[in-house]
Amino acid sequence: MIKKVVFFMMLIVFLIGFIPTSYGAGIRSVLNTLEKGDVDLAKRLARELTSDERLKLEIILYLMENRNKKAKQLLRRLKGKRRNLFNTLYLEKNRYAIAVSKSRQKLYIVEFFRGFPIIKKNFSITTGEVPGDKWELGDKKTPNGVYFPLYFKTGLPKVYGSGAFPLNYPNSLDKYFFGKTGGGIWIHSSDRKFYISKYSSKGCVISTEPDFQKIKKFVSIKNTPVVITEDIEFIDDKLFKKYQSELLGFYKKWINGLKEFLRTDGIGFYFLYSPNFVSEFGGKFSYIKKNYKPLQKDKNIHIKTYDLAILKYGRIMFYGDIFVISFILEYSSEKRKFKERKVLYIKKEDGRFRILAEENIVL
Repeated sequence: MIKKVVFFMMLIVFLIGFIPTSYGAGIRSVLNTLEKGDVDLAKRLARELTSDERLKLEIILYLMENRNKKAKQLLRRLKGKRRNLFNTLYLEKNRYAIAVSKSRQKLYIVEFFRGFPIIKKNFSITTGEVPGDKWELGDKKTPNGVYFPLYFKTGLPKVYGSGAFPLNYPNSLDKYFFGKTGGGIWIHSSDRKFYISKYSSKGCVISTEPDFQKIKKFVSIKNTPVVITEDIEFIDDKLFKKYQSELLGFYKKWINGLKEFLRTDGIGFYFLYSPNFVSEFGGKFSYIKKNYKPLQKDKNIHIKTYDLAILKYGRIMFYGDIFVISFILEYSSEKRKFKERKVLYIKKEDGRFRILAEENIVL
């Protein structure tokens, strides 16, 4: 018992004191400002906390709730060497992803080199003037999650610069699992050439016109994933490879499960979906009945998948990490033919990854 008490005292000391000042100062600043009664300033400071600082707060809260196992798991992640961008776990060759850090007010172009993500370029941007994740129409917040540019929009007022990429917010997870509302979230340019004020948008991700022209070169419609988060996260090689391997395994399991389901009507495919799965048609049984059951009658079925991307959707306090597996699915049979970008929103439940929501972006 004494050893446990000493251990957790050391944990808290590590989290608050035995860390580089650059990591701990943000939390201290927020707390000191709150003690002085300046809530507005505390909110502004809190939105600039790094991913590590947010993780420390969650660890402390877990300790207070006596959820020691969870605290230890997060501590192991915090103590690891921060080499690899956790937000992008897999991209195919010559493909890019965009990662947006709201706390840093930065947009990163990410690609893979020898199996690991590297940041190719970064640009200053601005996001929503109100801090936090977007939940409803008109809240002036930028959403956290993984999105895809649906098309390129031009002919806009001068304030939008040369154009915009509307994103698929709210996606299926946003709408049916979290109940989020609103829309009109774009990555777009502006009439500014040299500088753009921080936290000045109504929810969009905005850059200067010269930077937008550079960003635009890396964007492929309905293909380039856009990860928006409070701050980008980094983990060590071992943990990165562990998540990557598990999620690649789930991707293969889903494809094989679908083929088996269409061939034999096996029940294994249902177990890849969470009991908490939600969609516009209801739970997983209704969704599979609507989307996959009719395909069982087809003959000479051919399925092809490619352009795989695996991303970290984000971390929700006391709920955990959500991931995204996205790929292009081409289906053909004697009866029908279609091509779509499949987006699977995944969370680990009882030690196994399962699908919480699913999206099909027609190509």
